[in-house]
Amino acid sequence: MASMLSSAPRVGLLSKVDNRKAVRASSRGTRQVTRAAFETQLVMSAANATCLALGRWAFLPFQRQCVERAGLPTQNGVSHAEAGDFRAQEAAFITSTNDPAGFTLVDVLMWGSVGHVLGFIILATNASLRVG
Repeated sequence: MASMLSSAPRVGLLSKVDNRKAVRASSRGTRQVTRAAFETQLVMSAANATCLALGRWAFLPFQRQCVERAGLPTQNGVSHAEAGDFRAQEAAFITSTNDPAGFTLVDVLMWGSVGHVLGFIILATNASLRVG
């Protein structure tokens, strides 16, 4: 008889608890997970890789030809370095490279920054189109 008394309130208590859980679950509704259309890391990596590749294999020869055509700046027909301005000489650590085409540290920084700007534009445009 003790087992019958103890089991009766538990059944009623469990049913009330189950009803509360059901009410809570239905009031929350379905859970919506927001996902980005593009992965940020992939977009930034692809934009940087694309810009660095374009800079190295497409624009570097064109840029070098333009620099050769323009020549060094001169004063009275003599270059600044030949005129005695020792600060006009290029820093050796910036222009030295082991790349066969001559892609330097300055080129990497410039094309990398262009890649970051391009990646940011892609992500910002995507976010603004999704908002409204």
